[in-house]
Amino acid sequence: SVTISRFRKSADDLGIHLEDKDEPDPPGDPGGQSFSSPLVLDLDGDGVTSVSRFDADVHFDLDGDGSCPPGR
Repeated sequence: SVTISRFRKSADDLGIHLEDKDEPDPPGDPGGQSFSSPLVLDLDGDGVTSVSRFDADVHFDLDGDGSCPPGR
């Protein structure tokens, strides 16, 4: 999940419009494939470059236990 500190939905901070979804989600296709898009953040403003996860020396602590084993 993503947390934005001091975000006010009523003020439309960040130009993001949020609204509640009234209709239920359609049933999934158990035999279908799932696709997702990556979340890309250009934190230093010099553009985006992509590399293979095998070539990048980046590790993430996905479960919050303080360790970041390679390949995660």
